[in-house]
Amino acid sequence: MSGIATCTDSTALYATGTTDSVGVTTVPIAVALDGEPYESSDLDDFYARLEAGARATTSMPSPGDFLRAYSGAAASGADEVVSIHVDARVSATVASAQLAARDAPLPVTVVDSGTVSFGLGACVAAAAAAVSSGASAAEVDRLVRRLGRSARSVFVAASAPNGRVGADRGWVVMSFENGVATTEAACGSPTEATEAMAARIDVSGRRGSTPSSRCAASRL
Repeated sequence: MSGIATCTDSTALYATGTTDSVGVTTVPIAVALDGEPYESSDLDDFYARLEAGARATTSMPSPGDFLRAYSGAAASGADEVVSIHVDARVSATVASAQLAARDAPLPVTVVDSGTVSFGLGACVAAAAAAVSSGASAAEVDRLVRRLGRSARSVFVAASAPNGRVGADRGWVVMSFENGVATTEAACGSPTEATEAMAARIDVSGRRGSTPSSRCAASRL
C-alpha cells in the first residue's frame, strides 16, 4: 500500500464523499452568498439564489486548514502528502498550502496544477490512480503539471456590471487555458449558458463551434 496521501481543494468540484472512496482529502474553499456563509450541499438552491440575484464570493483555505489535513494524513499512517491545487495565477490557495507544508509533521509536495475546476479534478483523479499504482511524489508532481498545462476548461460564470449576479444578461460562458480566462458568450440565464457551454465541446474533446442561438457570441 502506498504511503503517499493525496490532498486537494474543493474547486476540484468533486461531489461530497467522492474523494473519500479514492483516498483523497479535500480542503474546502469557503463560499458565501450575500456575505453569509453558505454550507448547504443543495446545488439547486444555490443556483436558484444566484439567479435571483444573490452575490457569491469565495475565500481560500487558511494555512491552518491545510495543516489539519496534513496532520490528519500523518495520523492515518501516511509517510508523505502530495497536495494538488487550483492554478496559483488565479488563487492564493497554493501559497497557503505551501505555508502549511513548512510546519507539517511529514513531507508535503505542493503542486500547482496550472488549471481550474474540472481540469483540476481530472489532475487529482490521475494523481490518485498514479499513487495507487506506486508512483512517487516526484512522479505525481510531473504528471499533474503535464496534464494541467494541456487542460482547457469551459465553464459558466455569473457577472453583471451592476453587481447583481445573474442580472442584465450577466450569465456568461468562459474558457480557461494557460492561466487566462476568456469570455466566449453572454447569455440570459444559467440554462442558456449551460447549453452554450455544452456546444463548445464535442465528444472528441475538440473545441466546438456552435453556440446556443439564444446567446450573444463573444469569441466563437
